[in-house]
Amino acid sequence: MQRIRLFTILPLSIKKLIFSANGKGDQTLFDIIVTTDNYSKQISVQDTSGQAHLTAFSTVLRIEEMMESDQNIGVYFSHQLHKSFKYFDLLNSENGITISTTNG
Repeated sequence: MQRIRLFTILPLSIKKLIFSANGKGDQTLFDIIVTTDNYSKQISVQDTSGQAHLTAFSTVLRIEEMMESDQNIGVYFSHQLHKSFKYFDLLNSENGITISTTNG
C-alpha cells in the first residue's frame, strides 16, 4: 500500500477509520523462558491495562531512576539502572501488572 502511495490518496476520514483504536487497549501478556541443560525458568508479565500502559509505566520508572542516579547522561538499559529485584518489585507494585515465575 505504501509502494503505490495509497495512503497519500485516501482522505483523512478514511485514514482515521483504518487506523483508529477504541482507546481501551488490549491486555498484554508475554513470557520469557530461560533454559539451560538442567534448569528452566519462565517469567510471565501481564498488564490488564494494555501494552501502552506497561510501556508508559516502565518508561516512568526508568526516568525516575536516571534522575536519582549519579550516572552520566547517555543510553542505558534497565538492568544497568535498577538493582536486581528493585525493577521487578516496582512493576509488581502497579495495579493491573502481574508478574509470575515458574521453575521447571
